[in-house]
Amino acid sequence: CEASDVAMLRRSIAALPERSQKILYLYYWQGMQQWRIGEVVGMAQANVSQTLRNNKQRIRKMITTLEAGA
Repeated sequence: CEASDVAMLRRSIAALPERSQKILYLYYWQGMQQWRIGEVVGMAQANVSQTLRNNKQRIRKMITTLEAGA
């Protein structure tokens, strides 16, 4: 069900550190470029890229765990 997928995604994002949540929000919901996000949060573009990649992996793992428990 789409509603439960959205709920799992929200739970997974909420479990991330606040700075990671902000980076995801700026990139995916605001469409901001990585270099600009770096300026906003005070980190290099390469670190923003790594944070996005690592958090996508963490979210996938959390969703897999939530699905397995359902």
